[in-house]
Amino acid sequence: MDDKIKEITEKLYQDGVAKGRARAEEIIGEAQKKADETIQAAQEEAARIIAEARKQAEDFRQTIESDVRLSAGQAVNALKQQIVDALLLEIVDKPIRAVLSNPAVIGDLLKLVFQKWDIRSGEHPTLEVLLPESKREELEQSLRAALQQELAKGMTLRFTRALKGGFQIKPSDGLFKISFTDEDFTAFFQEYLRPKTREFLFGR
Repeated sequence: MDDKIKEITEKLYQDGVAKGRARAEEIIGEAQKKADETIQAAQEEAARIIAEARKQAEDFRQTIESDVRLSAGQAVNALKQQIVDALLLEIVDKPIRAVLSNPAVIGDLLKLVFQKWDIRSGEHPTLEVLLPESKREELEQSLRAALQQELAKGMTLRFTRALKGGFQIKPSDGLFKISFTDEDFTAFFQEYLRPKTREFLFGR
């Protein structure tokens, strides 16, 4: 009887151990599966982060290169413009200022304007000539001597601080004004010379 009980007890024990082992192996298998899934998910997430970081780095590099190219291009264009402006200052601005500061040149121009103002009417025009106040001393006496006839027929000279060089003419009614300042002539010549000068110097 004791042997039978012992046998049954041993069998129950072995069955319990077997089931325990089976359950333990099942738990271990599930844990291993979850661990594998976790590792795989972590690896995939790491790969995604690395890929995103590389993409952002490449985008940043391209942006920097684009900005550098743009800034370099702007700097080169600015330098070219400075060279053109400096050259035009020597070949246009300074000579024009010198010419329009010459009393003889201004006198000849005013005579021509007075003669051609309205030749159809047969009347002498009444014109006011505006001149720079800063050049009164060098211009007034010379122009009054050179323009005696014109001044006697209706031309007047007036000096103003609003002008820095050259002169302006307006009729007595003051409805309009014709400008012959150094800025006007400089702008006129530079409009045509600047692109030609740039093309000559830089090929475009």
